Amino acid sequence: MMDTKHFTVINDHVAQINIAPGSYVIRGEKAALVIDTGYGLENHKAYVQEYTDLPLILACTHSHFDHVRGNVFYDEVLLHPADWEIYDMMFDYDKVPEEFRALRSGPLKPLADGEIIDLGGRTIEVIHTPGHTPGSCCFLDVEARTLITGDSVLYSTTWLLFPYCLTVEEHNASLHKLKSMQDRFDTLLTGHTQGLQPASILDDLIEGSDAILAGKTDRAGIYNFGEHKNLPCYYYGKQNAPLVYREGFVYKK
Repeated sequence: MMDTKHFTVINDHVAQINIAPGSYVIRGEKAALVIDTGYGLENHKAYVQEYTDLPLILACTHSHFDHVRGNVFYDEVLLHPADWEIYDMMFDYDKVPEEFRALRSGPLKPLADGEIIDLGGRTIEVIHTPGHTPGSCCFLDVEARTLITGDSVLYSTTWLLFPYCLTVEEHNASLHKLKSMQDRFDTLLTGHTQGLQPASILDDLIEGSDAILAGKTDRAGIYNFGEHKNLPCYYYGKQNAPLVYREGFVYKK
């Protein structure tokens, strides 16, 4: 299958949906898993159905608005329960086209750490990675040896700055959890990049968060984002990307 305006083929069973950050479709023999749906500005499901006519299962890496607003086009959503509390507030957004504003997300169904999603000839394992949000999860495509990370592992800015983000210590623990499983994956599909990324990004993030926990300041800085001003950050990896966090939220309380 060739690329189209709406999706990019990653390999023979995975495509990236181009209208949404970190949105992927994994095809098995009996079903396809949709991961994240973007801003809800276009009919996400219609674009997925250009790629596959298999029955669809929707799961989300976390509940931030740029990953879940397209959920309104689906019947139900798999999401870790630790993110359910903040899920509904993500749909109050006046930039959604008028024809979509009345749509509401289908019911939430729980995801659990270690859960297996069987697509038929394709096995997806759920890995709970709290940090960016309490319920953040990664999805391991076991046969392809690829980890779909959402915003838990990014090549660009890593944000722990919002009120519902956890501490650097908790995020660091999730990164080390993934590192302990790295003999099971070779590549990443992340939340805000195009195509396969090297697993070494994980090492860069661990190095940066380890440094924060150790009190190192050699690559420390200050970060501003909208109304969020003068936030501490630490620049990690060759890409010199910042891990941004809140003052007083380094260690778990």
